Amino acid sequence: MAHGTTLARTVNEMLRRGAGFPPQRLGRSVVVPVPGSTITYHSVMSDAPPPGWGGPPPPPQGPPGGPYPAPGQPPAGYPPYNPYGGGGNFREHPQGTTILVLGILSLVICSILGPFAWSMGQKALREIDSDPTTTYTNRGAINAGRICGIIATCLLGLAVIVIIIATIAAAGSN
Repeated sequence: MAHGTTLARTVNEMLRRGAGFPPQRLGRSVVVPVPGSTITYHSVMSDAPPPGWGGPPPPPQGPPGGPYPAPGQPPAGYPPYNPYGGGGNFREHPQGTTILVLGILSLVICSILGPFAWSMGQKALREIDSDPTTTYTNRGAINAGRICGIIATCLLGLAVIVIIIATIAAAGSN
């Protein structure tokens, strides 16, 4: 008999929770397969709205597209975002391309251009760093030209040392 009592309690608990009993069965007695037990389905939840309910609230009124700006856009009244950071003044350094060309030529054709690319690149980077109100868009090109100039200058110095040693060795053997 203990098993039947447990089953009846389980079914009654399911009824209290509204566990998926079809609405056409509500209010009817049903025989449960426990000897001498009957259960009446009672409506716990209903699909009908509660009394005095007037419907869902109206949608909030605001600017078109919602209260937030589109992704990547500043709120109204603010200047556009700067993808590079800093101020909104964008420009290229006037010597950026020259420095890059000198750096590449110093590696490929004539190493004597290396010191010029190095010094001009260093000066341009100092100018860029000293002006926080302007965002220069070609800092990477200037840095690349400067580095090419450094490498070409080192190779030029190495070539000069080799030539001097070779000249001394040739003069000493005569």
